[in-house]
Amino acid sequence: MFAEKIGVNGGNSWNRSTEEINDPQTSDSRHSATNEEKNNTIIAYEEEHPEDAAKIDKFIDAGDNNKLTEDDIRNIKYLIYTAEEPYRSIYIRFLQKYKIGDGDLGGGAYYRPWKHTVNYTYPDSFGDDPRGAYTTFFHECGHGIGDQANETKWLGSDTENYKIYSEALGKKVSLREAIEYDVYYNEGNPHSMTSIANNIIASGKSGSTGNVENVINAMKSGSSGGLGKDDVQLYNAVKNEYQRTTGRDATFEAVTDVYGGVSHNELRNKGYGHSTDYWNDTTNPGKELWAEYFSYNMAGDQKNLDNLREYFPESSKVLDQYAADIGG
Repeated sequence: MFAEKIGVNGGNSWNRSTEEINDPQTSDSRHSATNEEKNNTIIAYEEEHPEDAAKIDKFIDAGDNNKLTEDDIRNIKYLIYTAEEPYRSIYIRFLQKYKIGDGDLGGGAYYRPWKHTVNYTYPDSFGDDPRGAYTTFFHECGHGIGDQANETKWLGSDTENYKIYSEALGKKVSLREAIEYDVYYNEGNPHSMTSIANNIIASGKSGSTGNVENVINAMKSGSSGGLGKDDVQLYNAVKNEYQRTTGRDATFEAVTDVYGGVSHNELRNKGYGHSTDYWNDTTNPGKELWAEYFSYNMAGDQKNLDNLREYFPESSKVLDQYAADIGG
């Protein structure tokens, strides 16, 4: 959550092979390493990169109510040092730009931009995180990085202004614009509302006589109120099909949250998600998708990342390029 809610000198010796990175099982396997394997990796990395080690030690030792254990610190360091590039370099590069404010809020987690602090609940934001071990820890760091990277915006999150050229849209687009395209209009995305609506219309089933544009505009507003009978039927059919085919477990967290974020939570599947009021700030979907993307790459949540890329194909291009730009 974005509240109102890696080494820079890392050499090639620390980059995992292409085969390893492309194997959907390898990232998750980092969580099954033994403590001895983790210790050996940490010692070797820190001997080669003492300045990185000092930055990380300073960061994880800070904050009120800091309850991180020896195991937590070992696990966090191991995930940082074995993360693929550019994510490892990004993480370490910006560590001095924000800090831990509170290590145990008693509930929830958020980044506080005016204090440049990440704030957590122990142990739910760390090893016991239901979203994946240490996912929330890296998610809030992702918000801190987006706020402090200053690639395109000195005050505020880069995701508000950062743009790349999109061949699909024929122009430069922001992350927010790419998200809206993926959710509503991308016919190359089988999960977009246009794709689902077109399939329903082609099938001749209930809702097949509705107007796609009317339905999409209503979904953006978060309500089918004001639609005619045929359009209401298509609206309900599209929403039901989307929810039926989209998972509700933690691996679909980014999907259900951000699809909800551009529909006033009308497309939020049952499960994880921010409140409707949170999405009144139209820059928040981009902030959240970046933080999810960054955390999955750092924590090794490969299935989560695969789902994000499947449901946000055009947005993923923006995310990849932004990571390359701030990590270069």
